[in-house]
Amino acid sequence: MAANVVGPANDFANLWPSRITFAIGGLLTGIVGIAIRPWWLLRDYGTYIFGWLVGYSSFLGPIAGIFIADYWLIRKGRLSLADLYTLKGIYGRWNWKAVAALIAGVGVALIGLAVPSLRVLYDYAWFVGFAVAFLLYWALMRGTAVLDLSRVPETVD
Repeated sequence: MAANVVGPANDFANLWPSRITFAIGGLLTGIVGIAIRPWWLLRDYGTYIFGWLVGYSSFLGPIAGIFIADYWLIRKGRLSLADLYTLKGIYGRWNWKAVAALIAGVGVALIGLAVPSLRVLYDYAWFVGFAVAFLLYWALMRGTAVLDLSRVPETVD
Protein backbone atom coordinates (compact mmCIF):
# COMPACT_ATOMS: atom_id res chain seq x y z
CA MET A 1 0.00 0.00 0.00
CA ALA A 2 2.89 2.35 0.69
CA ALA A 3 3.94 2.17 -2.97
CA ASN A 4 0.57 3.65 -3.95
CA VAL A 5 1.46 6.84 -2.08
CA VAL A 6 4.60 7.54 -4.14
CA GLY A 7 2.83 8.68 -7.32
CA PRO A 8 0.33 11.09 -5.75
CA ALA A 9 2.94 12.40 -3.31
CA ASN A 10 5.19 13.29 -6.25
CA ASP A 11 2.22 14.87 -8.04
CA PHE A 12 1.45 17.09 -5.06
CA ALA A 13 5.13 17.99 -4.70
CA ASN A 14 5.30 18.97 -8.37
CA LEU A 15 2.24 21.21 -8.09
CA TRP A 16 4.10 23.67 -5.85
CA PRO A 17 7.74 22.57 -5.45
CA SER A 18 8.81 25.53 -3.34
CA ARG A 19 6.17 24.79 -0.68
CA ILE A 20 5.24 21.11 -0.93
CA THR A 21 7.93 18.51 -0.26
CA PHE A 22 7.56 14.82 -0.97
CA ALA A 23 6.77 14.22 2.72
CA ILE A 24 4.02 16.84 2.72
CA GLY A 25 2.74 15.37 -0.53
CA GLY A 26 2.54 11.99 1.20
CA LEU A 27 0.56 13.51 4.06
CA LEU A 28 -1.79 15.22 1.61
CA THR A 29 -2.27 11.89 -0.16
CA GLY A 30 -3.25 10.28 3.13
CA ILE A 31 -5.69 13.08 3.94
CA VAL A 32 -7.32 12.87 0.52
CA GLY A 33 -7.43 9.08 0.80
CA ILE A 34 -9.35 9.32 4.07
CA ALA A 35 -11.56 12.18 2.85
CA ILE A 36 -12.89 10.23 -0.13
CA ARG A 37 -13.88 7.34 2.19
CA PRO A 38 -12.90 4.39 -0.02
CA TRP A 39 -14.54 1.93 2.37
CA TRP A 40 -17.91 3.21 1.13
CA LEU A 41 -17.07 1.90 -2.32
CA LEU A 42 -16.41 -1.57 -0.98
CA ARG A 43 -19.49 -2.00 1.21
CA ASP A 44 -21.65 -2.78 -1.85
CA TYR A 45 -20.22 -4.40 -4.96
CA GLY A 46 -22.83 -2.70 -7.18
CA THR A 47 -21.71 0.73 -6.02
CA TYR A 48 -18.10 -0.21 -6.60
CA ILE A 49 -18.54 -1.71 -10.06
CA PHE A 50 -21.30 0.41 -11.56
CA GLY A 51 -20.59 3.59 -9.66
CA TRP A 52 -16.84 3.85 -9.39
CA LEU A 53 -15.34 1.59 -12.04
CA VAL A 54 -17.76 2.43 -14.85
CA GLY A 55 -17.67 6.14 -13.93
CA TYR A 56 -13.87 6.10 -13.91
CA SER A 57 -13.79 4.27 -17.23
CA SER A 58 -15.83 7.08 -18.80
CA PHE A 59 -12.67 9.21 -18.45
CA LEU A 60 -10.12 6.55 -19.36
CA GLY A 61 -11.80 5.47 -22.61
CA PRO A 62 -11.72 8.93 -24.22
CA ILE A 63 -8.11 9.43 -23.13
CA ALA A 64 -7.12 6.14 -24.75
CA GLY A 65 -9.05 7.07 -27.91
CA ILE A 66 -7.25 10.39 -28.24
CA PHE A 67 -3.83 8.83 -27.58
CA ILE A 68 -4.32 6.06 -30.13
CA ALA A 69 -5.77 8.37 -32.81
CA ASP A 70 -2.96 10.87 -32.32
CA TYR A 71 -0.12 8.36 -32.32
CA TRP A 72 -1.28 5.98 -35.05
CA LEU A 73 -3.48 8.06 -37.38
CA ILE A 74 -2.28 11.65 -37.03
CA ARG A 75 1.46 11.24 -36.35
CA LYS A 76 1.87 7.85 -38.11
CA GLY A 77 3.79 6.38 -35.17
CA ARG A 78 6.43 9.11 -35.14
CA LEU A 79 7.18 10.71 -31.80
CA SER A 80 9.76 13.17 -30.58
CA LEU A 81 10.45 11.96 -27.07
CA ALA A 82 12.61 14.95 -26.12
CA ASP A 83 9.92 17.43 -27.20
CA LEU A 84 7.35 15.79 -24.94
CA TYR A 85 9.23 17.23 -21.96
CA THR A 86 9.90 20.71 -23.35
CA LEU A 87 7.46 23.61 -23.13
CA LYS A 88 8.72 24.99 -26.43
CA GLY A 89 8.78 21.60 -28.16
CA ILE A 90 6.95 20.76 -31.37
CA TYR A 91 3.83 19.69 -29.46
CA GLY A 92 3.13 23.00 -27.74
CA ARG A 93 1.40 23.36 -24.40
CA TRP A 94 -2.26 22.59 -25.08
CA ASN A 95 -4.11 20.84 -27.85
CA TRP A 96 -7.60 22.31 -27.59
CA LYS A 97 -8.92 19.85 -30.15
CA ALA A 98 -7.90 17.02 -27.84
CA VAL A 99 -9.57 18.77 -24.91
CA ALA A 100 -12.78 19.15 -26.95
CA ALA A 101 -12.67 15.47 -27.94
CA LEU A 102 -12.12 14.49 -24.30
CA ILE A 103 -15.07 16.56 -23.11
CA ALA A 104 -17.30 15.15 -25.86
CA GLY A 105 -16.27 11.55 -25.14
CA VAL A 106 -16.83 11.90 -21.41
CA GLY A 107 -20.07 13.82 -21.94
CA VAL A 108 -21.61 11.23 -24.24
CA ALA A 109 -20.58 8.40 -21.92
CA LEU A 110 -22.00 10.13 -18.83
CA ILE A 111 -25.26 11.26 -20.45
CA GLY A 112 -26.67 7.83 -19.58
CA LEU A 113 -26.70 8.82 -15.91
CA ALA A 114 -29.07 11.73 -16.60
CA VAL A 115 -31.24 10.18 -19.31
CA PRO A 116 -32.55 6.74 -18.34
CA SER A 117 -33.37 5.75 -21.92
CA LEU A 118 -29.68 6.25 -22.80
CA ARG A 119 -28.37 4.19 -19.87
CA VAL A 120 -26.59 1.87 -22.32
CA LEU A 121 -24.14 4.70 -23.07
CA TYR A 122 -23.11 4.74 -19.42
CA ASP A 123 -23.08 0.96 -19.06
CA TYR A 124 -20.48 0.79 -21.86
CA ALA A 125 -18.79 4.07 -20.93
CA TRP A 126 -15.22 3.04 -21.80
CA PHE A 127 -16.14 1.88 -25.30
CA VAL A 128 -18.55 4.75 -26.00
CA GLY A 129 -16.10 7.37 -24.75
CA PHE A 130 -13.25 5.76 -26.68
CA ALA A 131 -15.22 5.74 -29.96
CA VAL A 132 -16.55 9.29 -29.63
CA ALA A 133 -13.20 10.82 -28.63
CA PHE A 134 -11.25 8.79 -31.21
CA LEU A 135 -13.51 9.79 -34.10
CA LEU A 136 -13.94 13.42 -33.06
CA TYR A 137 -10.22 13.94 -32.45
CA TRP A 138 -9.36 12.34 -35.78
CA ALA A 139 -11.95 14.51 -37.58
CA LEU A 140 -10.77 17.71 -35.88
CA MET A 141 -7.09 17.01 -36.53
CA ARG A 142 -7.54 15.96 -40.17
CA GLY A 143 -7.77 19.56 -41.29
CA THR A 144 -4.84 20.63 -39.14
CA ALA A 145 -1.30 20.65 -40.43
CA VAL A 146 0.58 18.21 -38.25
CA LEU A 147 3.53 19.77 -36.56
CA ASP A 148 6.84 19.39 -38.33
CA LEU A 149 7.88 15.83 -37.70
CA SER A 150 10.44 15.74 -40.50
CA ARG A 151 13.24 15.87 -37.94
CA VAL A 152 11.79 12.94 -36.03
CA PRO A 153 13.20 9.58 -37.11
CA GLU A 154 10.90 6.85 -38.41
CA THR A 155 11.91 4.55 -35.57
CA VAL A 156 13.10 5.23 -32.08
CA ASP A 157 16.34 3.50 -31.06
